[in-house]
Amino acid sequence: MSKRALAAAVVLSGVPASGVMAAGLDINLHDEAAEFVVDVPAQEYTAIETGQLGGGLLFNDDGDVIANAHLHVSGPPTQGFSPLVFGTGVKGYSGYLDEPDRLMGGVALTGSARLSVPAQVPQAAILKVHFGPDITTSSNVERILETTLRYEFQFTPQAGAYLGYRYFDMATSDNYDDQTIDDSLHLGVRIGF
Repeated sequence: MSKRALAAAVVLSGVPASGVMAAGLDINLHDEAAEFVVDVPAQEYTAIETGQLGGGLLFNDDGDVIANAHLHVSGPPTQGFSPLVFGTGVKGYSGYLDEPDRLMGGVALTGSARLSVPAQVPQAAILKVHFGPDITTSSNVERILETTLRYEFQFTPQAGAYLGYRYFDMATSDNYDDQTIDDSLHLGVRIGF
C-alpha cells in the first residue's frame, strides 16, 4: 500500500461510525504535499461550546508523515458584532521525518484570526499560527512553526473551497538546521456533515 493510500485510510478511519458524525472533513493538497483533517464540535466531548476538536495527517513527497490532534476555540467579541474573530488553542504533533530519518513529536500553542467578508457567497480570510518551543518538543526537534493563511469561499452551509498557503518548519538539534515540511500554495475543500 502506498504512503498516500495509507495516510488517507488512517485519517478516514477516524470518522466516527456511530450516531455522532464528524462536523467536517478538510482536504488540502498540491503537487508535493497533502493534508486530511477531521473536526468535531468540542462540546460533544468537553464543556467548550465554541471549539473544534480534531485530528489530521499531513504527508509530502519527501517521505515526511506527521499526524496531529488539536483543540481550537474561537468566538466573536463578548458584545456587538465584529467581522474579526480571534481564537486560540493547542496542537500536538507526532510523526516521521525522512531527513534526518527520525521520529518526532511536540506540542504547539495556536493563535488565529478570521476576517469575514459579507457577500453573496460568504468569504473569509483566515490566519493560524502554531508555535512549539524547544521545551515542548522531542526527538531532536528544537522548534515547531506552522503558519497557514487561506482565503475561503463558503458555497453552501456544508461545502466550501479555499486557496491557501502553508509554511511548516521544524528546527532540529543537528546544528539547528531547519526541516521544511511544506512551503507552498495549496487548494482545499471543506465538507460539513
